[in-house]
Amino acid sequence: MPEVNAELLADIRAARESLDLFKASLFPVELWEQFCMFNGDRPSFRAEMERLRGNRGSPIEARYAERLTGVRTRFGPLVADLRKLAAMVPDGPRDERLEMVIGFMMISAKALEILAKWLFDAKASVADAGTRLGAIAGVVDTYRAALDTPAEPPPVAEPPAPAEPPPAAEAPPPPPTPPPPPKPAEKPAEKKDDKSTFVLRKPNLDSAAPRKTGADPEVMSDLRCADEFLHLIQSDHPESQIWETLSVVMAERDFVKKHLADASRLKSEGSADAAREKLRVLFDKVHDLREKHGPMVKMLRSYVESLPVGRFGKETMDLTIGFMVATPRGRARSQEWLDDPVRHKSEATSRCEDVIRLTMTYQTELRAATTV
Repeated sequence: MPEVNAELLADIRAARESLDLFKASLFPVELWEQFCMFNGDRPSFRAEMERLRGNRGSPIEARYAERLTGVRTRFGPLVADLRKLAAMVPDGPRDERLEMVIGFMMISAKALEILAKWLFDAKASVADAGTRLGAIAGVVDTYRAALDTPAEPPPVAEPPAPAEPPPAAEAPPPPPTPPPPPKPAEKPAEKKDDKSTFVLRKPNLDSAAPRKTGADPEVMSDLRCADEFLHLIQSDHPESQIWETLSVVMAERDFVKKHLADASRLKSEGSADAAREKLRVLFDKVHDLREKHGPMVKMLRSYVESLPVGRFGKETMDLTIGFMVATPRGRARSQEWLDDPVRHKSEATSRCEDVIRLTMTYQTELRAATTV
């Protein structure tokens, strides 16, 4: 049976309580939303809960409401799709059990990545979803059982026995030394990802910008072209990366597509040398771009890895970096972050989270296209 994290249990208990408190403030919330809030900024969550307990029915603090709206905008579509998938799972979690499963998944980078794979083909993912949701539900059951057990009050030291009255000639004895405060409970060691648990992430919630959904056809075309470009040059230049080919495609789309088409045609006609020459012209552009921007991109990759955006696969992060530096404007903004990384950390984190989600949308579309 999974161990119960006392701090997480206290937050879940407060999140449960918040459903009624926020409803009284005419700002109804769902349980998974408050999971995101306490996981993203525990002090703000606790401060708002304490304020509402002492002033029930008062309006939600504006900053908190703004961030909560951002959570809904960015994760709401995923939650809606997850509910539909969970409904397809026989004997899957339901009611509050499902709400807590959703909450645990929304604050886990690993879970979000798995969810994106499920939603690529929901019907084909029902079996895997059933297994994993059941495993998470097992963790949820442990916490629900702990929630149903009243929290134990802190131990109270027994008052010391009254001292016997001293003789009149003697000074009174010093007051008894108070007992030492109880030691805080040790936090259980964090468990690594497996099918039953997920590492909790702390998504940045500062940005309330709407989350872009769906894939732009022109960008999809550029991605397919960049992917083909990369595949063709990697046989001779294995160090080439997707950010390089995507940047060249977006800068000189028609030129690249023509040379790729010519190279493919010449290769099919048996003119391997002529095809290689076409690709050499394209690689020269990659090489020039690498010489100019390669050091900055390397530094950007390290910077992004230091941000609290969760952990994703190499393919996802490579394409994320590609989207961020594929245009002159994107490269300029990235350089600004690197010039003052501390100042821009919040903005960079929010932007990276948005680009990662956008990347996963396009990856899903690309996989769908290759299976047709």
